[in-house]
Amino acid sequence: YRSGDTLYRASFGFEHANDNRVEQARVTTLERFLVNEESDQGELSVNVEHKFIAGVTGRLDIVQNYESETSQSGRAGAVATSEARSGESNLRATLVLRNSDQLGFEAGAEAAFNFLDQTSTLTTTNANVRVEELRIQPFATMNWQIAPRFALESGVRYAPSTISQSGDTNSERSFNHVKPRVIAVLDVLDRTQLRLGYEHAVRQLDFEYFAASNGPSE
Repeated sequence: YRSGDTLYRASFGFEHANDNRVEQARVTTLERFLVNEESDQGELSVNVEHKFIAGVTGRLDIVQNYESETSQSGRAGAVATSEARSGESNLRATLVLRNSDQLGFEAGAEAAFNFLDQTSTLTTTNANVRVEELRIQPFATMNWQIAPRFALESGVRYAPSTISQSGDTNSERSFNHVKPRVIAVLDVLDRTQLRLGYEHAVRQLDFEYFAASNGPSE
């Protein structure tokens, strides 16, 4: 939807899955395991883009993800149940400046909140746990078309974050990462491009590492 110099976009998705099965395994005798897994996933995305003046544009992106999982597994009469809810709330604001076809800048910040909340009938460590992460990431990038066949892309992100865990185990840790990125692009021929770059990337932690998972119950 467009209103004057402002463009609005929104999308929503939802998915439900259910898996029931019987698994057989032989250790000393043939044993049957009952497995039931059910999950729901949803995502809401909203984007607002506004043109302030010629060459200056602002963007606001809001993304909300949510997932719910229920798992039951084990031998008949000894089934373990685990329920997990997780989600991510993400807010990103960007200011784009482009005064020519040769030079452009972007600057902004992104804030994210992630969580995992799990309850389980398992008696192992971290069967019942809640994990949260708060991350704020300012960033700046530059795109420079130095020559008709040569361009330079550069940028830097600073990502401080705090991860806390509560439930069966209580702990908290903070991290600080500087993530530079530089890429040189050379159009050697019309259909041949040479790219040389350096980037420091940090992988997002999988919260499931903090929680115990269901397995065949003894």
